[in-house]
Amino acid sequence: MRDRAHDRHHPRKRSRPIASGELSPRGALAIAASLAIAGLALAAAVHVQLAAVGGGYLLLTASYSLWWRRVIVADMLAIAGGFVLRAAAGGAATDVPLSRWFLVVTSCGAIFVVAGKRYAELFGETRSKLTRTSLRRYSSPALRATLTVAAVGR
Repeated sequence: MRDRAHDRHHPRKRSRPIASGELSPRGALAIAASLAIAGLALAAAVHVQLAAVGGGYLLLTASYSLWWRRVIVADMLAIAGGFVLRAAAGGAATDVPLSRWFLVVTSCGAIFVVAGKRYAELFGETRSKLTRTSLRRYSSPALRATLTVAAVGR
């Protein structure tokens, strides 16, 4: 919703419902709130811990959209945190305790995936089409170091 003006000028994103004007921002927020409440209620029906993880995921996703995606390193950690929370949701839903090592390996794998995506966006074939404001602040050595540390941690 916040990017609708920018998305209107993007070849693929301009056909999205909000960017195209098909759906109003107010309508999108109403639908999002309804789905979030329904999702948390369904998660609570499965297991209270699943609802707690779902609430954390909603907070992380909202804070990413509002702030973290524009902050170097924090954007990668927020996305990686989403992967880890989804893994934790699986444990909560099935009442399977997750070991610290599982969470460490999942975290390192998630950071590896996100850093690899950032590296590809910055130095891949689509380099001239940079759309993320935080992307311009990353350097090749920093992303390679992040990839190396994350791979060693896995």
